[in-house]
Amino acid sequence: LLTGRNALDIDGVSEATLERFIDDGLVKTPSDIFHLSSHKNRIISMEGFGEKSFENLVNSIEKSRKTTASKFLYGLGIPGVGVATAKLIAEACSDEWDKIISLSENELQNIEGIGPVIAKDFVEYFQNQAKLEEVQQLRSELILEKQTRSGEKYFDGLTFVITGKLQIYQNREELKEIIEGAGGKVSGSVSNKTSYLINNDLSSMSGKNKKA
Repeated sequence: LLTGRNALDIDGVSEATLERFIDDGLVKTPSDIFHLSSHKNRIISMEGFGEKSFENLVNSIEKSRKTTASKFLYGLGIPGVGVATAKLIAEACSDEWDKIISLSENELQNIEGIGPVIAKDFVEYFQNQAKLEEVQQLRSELILEKQTRSGEKYFDGLTFVITGKLQIYQNREELKEIIEGAGGKVSGSVSNKTSYLINNDLSSMSGKNKKA
């Protein structure tokens, strides 16, 4: 999760590759990922690795140091904190990491879209001293950039559901970012709170289309 596209987005570090590094003792804590460059000889001797792939790996790791608070937060794998929820929390704290990890359950529940279960799990996660130290070690390796957000909230109060293939945007995440940047919300299911279903096939027999 931490190295995935919606988190730190480290190209070349799949779950299987990370497991190999862990089994080989190269990665013991998440922050060790950023020190793999010091294990060149061991890595290039692994099956599937060579000079070029090692160079690509190191470049990708260095590139991933620049990220956002919401991506970092999502990558930690806190129960209930998906991509959209991480963005809500980061935005409520103006992307200030120290403020994010200090949120109380009441403060979290004051953020629209955050319920008591997520709030409890979130606070418990950062109250775990071992996890907190691990997170702060990882934080020291990163440069957290402020997210640019649209000033005009023309989707404020609207909830969107996306279904089917996209033709203009690369993926749903890209479209989601645009909607949320304009003040809207993206839900995974159709309900009586849905304002619009984004769908390129009106004749689709998908569950979302039929329910809408």
